[in-house]
Amino acid sequence: MSSHKRPASGDAPRDGKSTVKRCSKRASLASSFTQQKIITVCVGPKKKPFQLHRQLLIDKSPYFETRLKACWEGSADKLELDDFSVEGFEIVVDWMYTNEIPERLRCSQERDSDAIVNALHTLLLPAYQAADMLMIADLQNKLVDLEIELFHAEGQTWSIRRVKTLHRLNLAHTPYYDLVIKSSVGTLSNLPLTKRNATTISKSSDNVLRP
Repeated sequence: MSSHKRPASGDAPRDGKSTVKRCSKRASLASSFTQQKIITVCVGPKKKPFQLHRQLLIDKSPYFETRLKACWEGSADKLELDDFSVEGFEIVVDWMYTNEIPERLRCSQERDSDAIVNALHTLLLPAYQAADMLMIADLQNKLVDLEIELFHAEGQTWSIRRVKTLHRLNLAHTPYYDLVIKSSVGTLSNLPLTKRNATTISKSSDNVLRP
């Protein structure tokens, strides 16, 4: 019997309604890939395995498209991404199968500012880094929008420590970095960087990411 779920990454499923909803959407999309080839992507220094549909990776990521199509037939059953964060890659995989940002990022809106900062550092920034390395512009834009929604709704600003984090993740060339710098000085077209400017920022990000 064919499975209608995305192949597991090795972790036990998370509990809760958001997990059920997310798995349902994955199943709906994955059902169209049941006859397609599965490859193993090993992520991070410990090489955590993710079993994913080959064609979906090609369709969603120019990086995977180039790498997989460059291989001889049957020689790309396993890929290694040693420089990737497992946490960041998990969010990319969720997005590829559902076209949505996982709830574990969005739920940070209901927590205090320390929890939001922690979510940005442990999940959102690594996810953006992975999307950047995999050349997934749509996901990069969605994550920038979410950063605005989570972090700038109350007029908060980024600290120098967070700017250094972007440098450490090699993201200084991205629209995300440009957003953070503008936030740090508190300006965007001479206006405070607040949620009402999110549309302008998103359009700017789109323009930078498009060829």
